[in-house]
Amino acid sequence: MKKSMFLFILLSANIAFSQQNTPKSCVTEFFEAFHNQDTTALRNLFYEKATIQTVSAKNSPAIVKEETIDDLIRGVASIPAEIDFKERLKRINMRSNGEIAQVWIPYEFLVDGKFSHSGVNSFVLVNVDASWKIIHLIDTRRN
Repeated sequence: MKKSMFLFILLSANIAFSQQNTPKSCVTEFFEAFHNQDTTALRNLFYEKATIQTVSAKNSPAIVKEETIDDLIRGVASIPAEIDFKERLKRINMRSNGEIAQVWIPYEFLVDGKFSHSGVNSFVLVNVDASWKIIHLIDTRRN
C-alpha cells in the first residue's frame, strides 16, 4: 500500500510539474487567473521586473500605454463582480528555444456577452529556475 501511494504521489507531482512548466501552460494559467480575477495567481506568473504595454489602435496615431504589474492587478481586481467579461482566444502561435518563448494570440473581448474590442496579445516568457514567467506582455486594442 505504501509503495503504491508513493508512486501515485510521485506521478501526480510529475504531471502537475510538467503541465505548469511550458510557455503555453503559463499563458493558459494567465487567462484562467484573469477570468477568475485571481490576483495572487496573476502576480505569480510574472517575472518580478516584467513590462506591460497596451497599444490602442482605435484612433490614429496609435497610443502606447505602459503599466506595472501592480496596475494590471488593480485593474483586474476592480472589475465589478456583476460584469461578465471574457477574452475569447483565437489560434495560439508559439516559438521557444528553451530559455525564452514568444506566444502570439489574436483575441476578441466580450463584456456581458457583447463584443467590446479585438486585438492581439503578445507574451514574451523567460525560463527562470525551471519555471516559465511572463517578462513582457503587450496587446493591441482595435474596434
